Amino acid sequence: MKKILLSFIWLLFAGNCFAAALVQYVDTDVSGGDGSSWANAYASLSAWEAQNLNLTDNGGDTLTVYCRGTAADTTRVIIDGWITSATYTITIIGDFNGTYSTSKYRLALSAAVGSGLFIRDDYITVSNFQVIHAGTSGTADIGIEISDVFRTGITIKNSLIVGGYRGIITASDSASNTRTFINCILYDSYYTGISAASANAATAIYNCTVVDCGHGKANADSDGISNSTSTIIQNTIVYNSYAEDFNAASGSYNLSSDATASGTGSLINQSDPFVAYSSNNFHIAVGSNPIGAGTDLSGTFTNDIDGDTRSSWDIGADEYVSVTTTKLYIMVVE
Repeated sequence: MKKILLSFIWLLFAGNCFAAALVQYVDTDVSGGDGSSWANAYASLSAWEAQNLNLTDNGGDTLTVYCRGTAADTTRVIIDGWITSATYTITIIGDFNGTYSTSKYRLALSAAVGSGLFIRDDYITVSNFQVIHAGTSGTADIGIEISDVFRTGITIKNSLIVGGYRGIITASDSASNTRTFINCILYDSYYTGISAASANAATAIYNCTVVDCGHGKANADSDGISNSTSTIIQNTIVYNSYAEDFNAASGSYNLSSDATASGTGSLINQSDPFVAYSSNNFHIAVGSNPIGAGTDLSGTFTNDIDGDTRSSWDIGADEYVSVTTTKLYIMVVE
């Protein structure tokens, strides 16, 4: 009995010692530290990335990185050299909450510096993130790029990508390599909003909003989403692309401003459904057609880009939430 008890205590001790949920911090408003706290945060995401840890060592770790700061983070980030697994993952979380803000963390890149965020390792999730890219020159100016060399377990969600030659580019050499985009808003990309055209790509695009893409390049391939027929696209708005909103039949319950949204439940030739299109407010307007027109994806996620719970399952990154006015009656007794 004594041996059993000691063995049990040792297992608890070993588990607590060798497996951990690591948390690190990036704050662009500090001078830079070791990332162990907000007070000692890294001053840029690229400074954090330089660690290149092996998360599978010593029983394994998961790593969450929180990012904040009013100063723009202007150095491109290449996530490369980390060792991860399906269990021991990296999650990068900004403080974006659905509306572009210069008081929130943002990765802001000038022209011809390369992809703003280049993901070359597996099992990376990026959430609540802003990427703003001023460049328009081909592969040197991508908002978020996911390597085409067998990267898997990549998720980009609840994020904003503005500008760039392409907003997001992803390809894959194998159908087993997963890349998922959820509740993302992309606009003003020079050539394409999302490029996911590989026939072998295991790519899913859910409840995204892609607006005003392709008008810089302005040629026959300047699409909102450049996809293959194997790309899964659901509940996604593509609006006012230069050429086509969707360039291949794919998915269901989508919305386009032209006739290219195909599949069950899709809406085509739609007019402006947004609160304030001219000022880049792509929340869904009251009474607009995307409301309640999507399909229930609650087996994968349940919230929208603002963090609101999805109930009617609207099309697009935003779920329309009605504002309830409560009248307060005060009875004065004399």
